[in-house]
This record gives sequence, C-alpha cells and structure tokens, in this order.
Amino acid sequence: MINTFDKEAIKEFIISSDTNLMLALGVMSTEKVIRHHIINNFLRKLEARISSQLKSAQFTNEWEILINTRNPDNRFNNFFQLINKNWGDDYSIMIEPQQGSANQLCYGIKSKHKTGFTEQGKKIHQIISAHIDMYGLDNTKITEWWPYSPFVAKEFRDWENLEVLSLLIDNQNTKALDYFSEKIMALVKIIEQNLGEIMQNNT
Repeated sequence: MINTFDKEAIKEFIISSDTNLMLALGVMSTEKVIRHHIINNFLRKLEARISSQLKSAQFTNEWEILINTRNPDNRFNNFFQLINKNWGDDYSIMIEPQQGSANQLCYGIKSKHKTGFTEQGKKIHQIISAHIDMYGLDNTKITEWWPYSPFVAKEFRDWENLEVLSLLIDNQNTKALDYFSEKIMALVKIIEQNLGEIMQNNT
C-alpha cells in the first residue's frame, strides 16, 4: 500500500540527485500509460479467474467474457462484460466506471436497451434482491439502464487512486481479485438458477 512513510521515502530518494529527479519526470510523463497497463493486467487476471470458475462449475448455459480497455479513462467504459448467450445482447453482467479516469465503479446487470423498468428488468432486480444475503451482494435500486447496479466497495472503487492500483497489482494479496470474482460469480449462479423465470418476462 502507498502510505505516508512510503511517500516521504520516495520523495527523499527522488530529490537526492538530479538524475533521480529526471527519472521521476520521465515516470510522471508515462503515468497514464502505466495506470492503463495496471488496469488491463488486472482485468485479464479477472478474466482468467472467471473463465476457470465457470469451467469448474460446469454450467450448462454458454457464457462469453469481453474485456474493453481501449479507452479506460472514458466514463461508462464497459471494462468487463459477461454475456449469457440465452439473453442475446439484451443484458450482460458488467463492471463499469460511472466517472472518468476509471473512477466510481459499479457492478451488476446492465440492459443494452434501457429496459430496467420493464417487467423483465423488474423481475431481474427482484430475483437478485431475494438472494443478496445468501451470496453477499449489495442492495441497490433499479435504474433505466441497470436492473441491478450497486457501487463497488469503496476500497476498490476508484482506479485512479494509487492505493487501489497497488491492490490491483499485488500478486501476494488477491483481495481485489477475490472481491470482483465473488461478486461476478454470485450473479452467474443466480442467473443460472433462475434464467428460465427471467426469460419468461420478455417485456
């Protein structure tokens, strides 16, 4: 983690010589590139984790994972999508920033056609809400785009934050990877168990 002591030690090292100062300026110029690299690597690790868990669970329905890091600083960038092919392109499990620079992430089930308030969208919200305590999910309200969309826990919510980025790259501490994979797989399990009921509500 990036704490006050670390920052002070880094500052002292940088200002100890002109060479170190020049190196620091070079790092500053590539800050965005480095952050994008960290985000992309984390999402690829999440993709591998979810793919492995889907395979281990032997779910009968077909799932497809899509990763999009072309413009990671864009608001509403669909970083991570998990699509159930029985839904066509109507809905997907999603991780998406609600602010620019990959901040204020939420997760949940998003509608491509703004059907959150339709009977089907309400049914999705109702079914997931009934399983929140069982699967450790979070309460949230329906929106036009999202039948279900709580914010990510504050500890992992803002991917511009240095402390959050340090969690994304820490291979010894899988806390962030565990958090996101558990939320995604909880939604997968709920959908797998209730997909037929959800799909009956097509309006």
